[in-house]
Amino acid sequence: MQAEMLQAAHRRPEIERTRVAVALPPDATSSGEALFVPITWEDTNDDGAGRPRILRDPHGALPSFTSRRLIGFLCQDRATRTVDGNLKLWYGEVSPEDYLRLWREALKSPLTPAQLAERHGLCLRVTLCATLDRVRGMRCPWPNAPFETFEHLEAFYGTRLIHITAEAGETRFGLSLDLREPEAARHAFYVESLLAQTGDTQAGIRVTLGRVAQPPHRLPVFDWQANLFEEATS
Repeated sequence: MQAEMLQAAHRRPEIERTRVAVALPPDATSSGEALFVPITWEDTNDDGAGRPRILRDPHGALPSFTSRRLIGFLCQDRATRTVDGNLKLWYGEVSPEDYLRLWREALKSPLTPAQLAERHGLCLRVTLCATLDRVRGMRCPWPNAPFETFEHLEAFYGTRLIHITAEAGETRFGLSLDLREPEAARHAFYVESLLAQTGDTQAGIRVTLGRVAQPPHRLPVFDWQANLFEEATS
């Protein structure tokens, strides 16, 4: 235990350069609640541009949050880490309250997936997979789902839904969606619900960041964050 504490004490703090909240379409879930995918840029001390990454709740398959749940998640994790200096901003230390305020500002001005690509050259991709024998014949549990069964989903995507033969001999399907597509976020939510019913240990859903082009603009900087820097240096 003491060795672990010493390692933590000498671990280089994470430097968060900035952040954005990406808003998913309002029809992405059955409840119609506004959902956001939180993205930060970490300072890696290499090219000065920062490395983007998605913040994830380890208990959720999809890294999307309501605004209230995101603030609660940050309270328990990243905001707490600002207290002992394990998480800092590009200009130095920040209090938990000010850190959460920055995220509230980001939630007030979210980006769409298309804007994320246009402004920062990034796209959100969802990859879905499962054993075909487990999903064939399965019905989506939601009455307002865009497809009733897996076969309807299969017909909708056609050749985009690929079949893969695994080492054990079973056939799995794979489907990759770009959240800039009009129905992608909605379909990902309902497919995840369908896969959860199968009991298939090989089923999975993964959300990743991909590059679509070189970012045409600088990293997003919120006015309030710039004001903090001015106050810190005055």
